[in-house]
Amino acid sequence: MAPRSRTGVRSVLDSRDPTVIKWRRYPISRRRGLTSVLATVCVAAVFALVAKVEADVRYDEREQRRCAASREAAHRLEDGLRTRFELLRQLRESVESQGFTPETFARRAADLQRRFAGFQAVNWINDSGRIAMIVPKAGN
Repeated sequence: MAPRSRTGVRSVLDSRDPTVIKWRRYPISRRRGLTSVLATVCVAAVFALVAKVEADVRYDEREQRRCAASREAAHRLEDGLRTRFELLRQLRESVESQGFTPETFARRAADLQRRFAGFQAVNWINDSGRIAMIVPKAGN
């Protein structure tokens, strides 16, 4: 086999005259082709890895925003419920301190519903745990 050089040119003997050396170019060797393929695969793998890491970072950022929004909604809901329970506790104390009459409870419950939206109904539950009054009666 003829010797190969690094420049892609090899020397061959002329078959007609063994003393004459001809130089001719030859195509990229298999080794060079394999090196090019491996380099291309490595570069593609790096790009794929970078794309995956970037996608993971974007997912983590979205997840953090979702968690923050969920925590904020939970705090707002908790504050709203705490406020409503406090208003109902005050209603109970005022009715108990002034003596219970159905008219007093109905008037105070209706006033509470006008001032603060979100109450569908306000119920008075007696000592035995049964609902004694519903304000407003319509729709409940």
